[in-house]
Amino acid sequence: MRLPLGSLLLAALLLAPTTLRAQGAADDERVVAEYEALVKAEPDNAQYQFTLGIAYARVGRPLDGLASLEAAAALEPEDGDILQALGLMLEQSGKHERAVKVLQRALQLDPSVELRFDYARALRKAQRNREAADELRKVVAAKPDFGAAYFNLGEAFEAIDKVDEAIGAYLKAIELEPKNDQVRINLGKVYGDRGYFDKAITEFETVIDRNPKSDDAHYNIGVIHFRKRSYGKAVTAYRTAIKINPKNAEAYNNLAVALARLKKYEDAVKAFEKAIEFKGDYSDAFYNLGLAHFRRSMQKGADRGKHLAKAEKAFSRALELTPNSPDAKLYLGEVYFWKGDVNRALAEYKAASAMRPEDAKARHRMGDLFLKEGKLDRAIVEYEAAVSLDDTDREARWQLMRLLISTKQLERAVKVGQEGLVQVPKDAEARHLLATALRAQGFTKLAVAEYQKGLELNPNDPITHANLGLLYLEVGDVKRARGQFQNTLKLDTSNPEAHWGLGELAYRKNELKEAAKQYKLALQYRADYADARADLALVLLKQDREQEALIELERALRDDPKLARAHYYLGFARYKQGKTDEALDHFLKAARLDPTQAEAHLQAGRVLLEKGRKPEAKRAFKQALEAKPDWSDAIVELEKLHDVADLPADAPPSAETPDAAGAEEAGATTESTTTTEEPAPTD
Repeated sequence: MRLPLGSLLLAALLLAPTTLRAQGAADDERVVAEYEALVKAEPDNAQYQFTLGIAYARVGRPLDGLASLEAAAALEPEDGDILQALGLMLEQSGKHERAVKVLQRALQLDPSVELRFDYARALRKAQRNREAADELRKVVAAKPDFGAAYFNLGEAFEAIDKVDEAIGAYLKAIELEPKNDQVRINLGKVYGDRGYFDKAITEFETVIDRNPKSDDAHYNIGVIHFRKRSYGKAVTAYRTAIKINPKNAEAYNNLAVALARLKKYEDAVKAFEKAIEFKGDYSDAFYNLGLAHFRRSMQKGADRGKHLAKAEKAFSRALELTPNSPDAKLYLGEVYFWKGDVNRALAEYKAASAMRPEDAKARHRMGDLFLKEGKLDRAIVEYEAAVSLDDTDREARWQLMRLLISTKQLERAVKVGQEGLVQVPKDAEARHLLATALRAQGFTKLAVAEYQKGLELNPNDPITHANLGLLYLEVGDVKRARGQFQNTLKLDTSNPEAHWGLGELAYRKNELKEAAKQYKLALQYRADYADARADLALVLLKQDREQEALIELERALRDDPKLARAHYYLGFARYKQGKTDEALDHFLKAARLDPTQAEAHLQAGRVLLEKGRKPEAKRAFKQALEAKPDWSDAIVELEKLHDVADLPADAPPSAETPDAAGAEEAGATTESTTTTEEPAPTD
């Protein structure tokens, strides 16, 4: 004979917790034994199979129960009770789509409110929440006092982002079942998601007032405090949840995240490890553990190698558990970046970008990587991609502008800067870089205006003061230049550009001692400052301290082999020593590196003329005049060569002399027979 089971009672029997089933365990085992014997005797008896399936479910044998109910349904496919029990058992076993089909058929046979509720719940489990919501609306319309239906309706609404409707359903469920803590927990979560933090905490505290041992309520209070950035309060709430439930892996994970926000990385690591201890496949905890070690590795005094190794291990484990995690890929790339493993870092960044093409961060970091490798063109491509994906990524924009300026792509730099300032008008660094790009293009007034705007945003930025001073120096506004350099040094006494600028001002007044002092201070604060070293050498040449000047110039060219004026000054030094081949070599290099340096062309022409290479000398004087129109010195020299034929247009440039030193060693005469002008500083 079939056991008399109604719909809700049937669900309770199938889904009852183990503690409830244990109360009648002996009776249940007796029923199992009896019905196993009956089924053995009459395997085609659907009622026996049905009752045995229910009995198996009660003693914790779901697979056996499912088999018996499948057999019963096969024998009596139109029996609504059997189909209902089978559908519930399929739902419990995680076979949600089959559960939906079976319960839908049962509902067709018995369109009761209770069975429709079971069907709707199966739809929810199958992630068919819109259909579930439609069915649950029918349930509450037919039975307005059905609290569990309102609760499930709230969950269905939540799943389809109908938040206001979800709140209404939960409130109705609470009205009908005011002691249902889970409804209040869900309502509190929804309030938290909407930013109604005070309402959320009220719901959680109501649960705690009735049930102080609710670790779920304490846990969710921690979530709200974390969202409010009250990390200390979040830590307290999570610790309370853990005290109630010491194996709550999620509480340990969130506790650790809050501790990490407080920069208590060692404590965070311990909490993440506890989360993993209780949930060995907790991918998020492994990822967060990797982050904690990575951030700890960046702290001053940390054992970077040790923490990077632990971060690598944690991120790798997270990816074993969740292979398609772009965040884990990105930070594994970060680990390799800081370990200096460029190829592996690039591979991880590329993988992260492929997984989440809309994310700018991986492209930004690839730009950093290529910049570190000196691959400027590729760095520019990646920074441009990062900025296009996230126009608020200021650091990517700054790096892009710096690279465009350094590679002389000045119009692009200006455009990037202007676009950035539309997004963030108060971005002082972008305004400073925009001014620098405008200055390099010769737009002096525009550059001054941008530097001044930058100082309005950040009046204590010594770099902008220094650059504005350099700009005033370029246009000959000595008073303002000096004022900006002095302002710079009030903010940062170690700013090398300000000391160099004051050195230039002193040199222009022929205050050589003060100029040398300022250049030396610039070099004290930046030893590889080739411009300052070259200008110090010029002062030493003026003071007839040629050997010291040569040492400084050779060092300047080691630091910056393409510094035109260092070659120009060295050309003079070598010429004064009578080493005309070496002098010519350096004058020509200076002219090639900076074709606008008229003085270099002029001096190269004079040495070429001295060597009897008149056509080449004439071309050099013409180039000097092109660089500095109406320059009387160049005009005078050209007049001397008016009867010398011009070189053909396709004639190669004058050759620099790679073996001048060799000629000297062989005893060749390189003494000067003419004089050259004393070098002047060039900007």
